[in-house]
Amino acid sequence: MKLINRGSGGKTLDQLASEHFCRLNFKNNGSGSEILENSPISYLFQTIENYMENAEDNNKVYFFEKFAEHDFRLLYRLITTPISELDNLIDEIELLMFDHELVMDYLKEDFENIFKYDNWRGTLKSRWLYKSLELLYCPYCNSEKVYLTNDSDLYVEFDHYYNQARYPYLSLSFYNLIPSCERCNGPTCKGAKPFSYSTHLHPYIDDFHNLANFELSNPILKRNDKFKIKINENNPSTRLSSYLNDFDIENRYNIRQIYDAVINLWDKQNLYNEYKLQEYIDDPNLTDIISRDDAINYASEIPVNENDINKHLYGKLKLDLAGTAGFDIYR
Repeated sequence: MKLINRGSGGKTLDQLASEHFCRLNFKNNGSGSEILENSPISYLFQTIENYMENAEDNNKVYFFEKFAEHDFRLLYRLITTPISELDNLIDEIELLMFDHELVMDYLKEDFENIFKYDNWRGTLKSRWLYKSLELLYCPYCNSEKVYLTNDSDLYVEFDHYYNQARYPYLSLSFYNLIPSCERCNGPTCKGAKPFSYSTHLHPYIDDFHNLANFELSNPILKRNDKFKIKINENNPSTRLSSYLNDFDIENRYNIRQIYDAVINLWDKQNLYNEYKLQEYIDDPNLTDIISRDDAINYASEIPVNENDINKHLYGKLKLDLAGTAGFDIYR
């Protein structure tokens, strides 16, 4: 729910996208030029060779050769093009198909064999991508983890912002792979709904935190207060409304579990009053707590600033409520 514009080590998303391409295709994570045996580049060559040997379809040969030209420039763009430019790239690919008298139904299996998304899922390469974005909670809803652990395994759910079935050539595109919770990616929310840069918010380019705020229907004055969680759109737009509706954000936040989290936050301000916060600041053993914000974050798990929202469960809700609706000491 907070704009994701940097990765681990302060790398830009464009830098991570280029590294993603190299990790997919070259040995030693791209530090050399030796092509991996199981890579989109290798599978692209195999596809071209198969059609040349079998003389099945020259149009397919000419079409896929375009992806290998100029040091795989078109293939590189499929993996790294920013989300704001993907619509133009899709138009370019479809025009290329038209020029070679091809349709997606005839190419879909080839694209799936080249990119092999299912083989990439669960590998060290997919884990690297997830870890490089430093996300703990779903950037769509901020209410569920984006990973599941099973013993030593790390399982990350990736949403294809542009539908994978409709755009198989974007199945490994960096900006089309959004670490997300199972619910947001599932049929009850996004599923196979048609998303695009022109219709919905995208967490790598849109800052939901500054577009909308969570509010309570009434201030909390006592523990048994009844309230509803509302969303106030600061900058209404069709893209924002589509995002809120398709992810069912307001309804998903009006559940007992989140009400309890809000009440728990209100309780903690009474337990961790100004004197207690100062104790944390003065405690020589708590070396990471040097300011009042640090103490609040430690005591109540309210993000110190908006850049930490995606590292906290309900981080945006907590930050929006801090200093409002009866949360007086968090001003």
